[in-house]
Amino acid sequence: MTLTDIRVVEGIQQFIHDYGDDHCCIEILRFFGGYQDTRFSQLAIVHGLDAANRRLYVERALMHLIDSGVIGTAAENGACLYYLTDNSTLRRLAADLARLDWRQWQSLVRELYPVLGY
Repeated sequence: MTLTDIRVVEGIQQFIHDYGDDHCCIEILRFFGGYQDTRFSQLAIVHGLDAANRRLYVERALMHLIDSGVIGTAAENGACLYYLTDNSTLRRLAADLARLDWRQWQSLVRELYPVLGY
């Protein structure tokens, strides 16, 4: 792993520590990292995460991320839409999180949650 890779991983770890209140928050951050310039309804986010049975968790995670300033809201045609913040640092970290491949993601999860025994 190069020094740049280590810095990216450390940045992602801090990003998750600061804003990833729970697993659902992290999933939402990864989701928006892949679609930075798109606005989504709550229903679209639930379906995008394949989280139909966890709709209340998604709603709670969105509220946490809105309060944290990572996710913004806009009213459009009477619907509430969610989007990733305009803050370039947070956008870059969300994009870095979304770009992790499966191996990198699993390694990060093991480092973040050693108690779970992954």
